[in-house]
Amino acid sequence: RALAMDKLDENILLAGGASGGMFRSIDGGLSWSMTTDPNQLHNVTCVSQDTRNGKENIWYFGSGELSGSSASAAGAYYGGNGIYKSIDGGLSWDSLAITATNSNSFDSDFDFIWNIATDMSNDSLDVVYAATYGSIYRSENGGESWLKELGGGSYYTNVEVASNGVVYATLSSD
Repeated sequence: RALAMDKLDENILLAGGASGGMFRSIDGGLSWSMTTDPNQLHNVTCVSQDTRNGKENIWYFGSGELSGSSASAAGAYYGGNGIYKSIDGGLSWDSLAITATNSNSFDSDFDFIWNIATDMSNDSLDVVYAATYGSIYRSENGGESWLKELGGGSYYTNVEVASNGVVYATLSSD
């Protein structure tokens, strides 16, 4: 469901599955190691690297598969538990507690994350955007706190940030 290539080394790949966890390869995909802890949530839906110089070891992944997966019937979903962050190049992951409700019910926009994007044009703040169920959120401190910027009634969303800091967002109609 999620795939990214490390900006610093094209042989380092990170891949996440809707029901399988996060994996990392250092040999261009010939071999893989699971980097999520067995006790962590294993439904990865997107992965993103902070591509600013000196910050490339910071990665984020979103959780929550709303469209169903191959492990279940069509339309069945895996509820997520927010956003996870790595500060060691994807070798280990910690939950961003503000995005996690630690419940099995659909009780937060952060239960389903469609995309995560960082702003590479801003060196003074750690700006991260999250396209969640229905909304676009923005953090200026690497995910420690979030502000809803857009949305509130849509289903699917997406966000991308251009190299000059211009943010593009889409919201579906329901």
